Amino acid sequence: MGWYWGCFSSSTSRTITVSDTTDPVITLNGDASVTINCGDSYTDAGATATDGCDAAPALNVVSSSVNPTVAGTYTVTITAEDASGNVASATRTVVVDDNVAPVVTLSGDPAVTISCLDTYTDAGATATDACSGDIDPSAIVV
Repeated sequence: MGWYWGCFSSSTSRTITVSDTTDPVITLNGDASVTINCGDSYTDAGATATDGCDAAPALNVVSSSVNPTVAGTYTVTITAEDASGNVASATRTVVVDDNVAPVVTLSGDPAVTISCLDTYTDAGATATDACSGDIDPSAIVV
């Protein structure tokens, strides 16, 4: 404090620290669970992220092992990280469904005529499935 033209004066300061401890919010584009037919292609619909302190949190697909040629259930994991290092994640379930019958192709003529009491040997068949690929010929009943 000091004397200045007949007035007392003083000063002080305050330090304000702003911290961001809130995770971003992720919104999946499209449904959280998706079913595709085996053999179809799959492209994830993506997501958006918002954050109260960071205008553009970074979005990353950290896990996406969807194999559209193998029936099963897969998980796509998407994360968002803001400038303060807060991380959020969201998941989408992708079901690859094998709902298409195999294609069976007969070997030889589709119509065969034999005489009564003749021995018949079938020419066989092949089969291919969109998910399983070629099917073992021993599994084909003609």
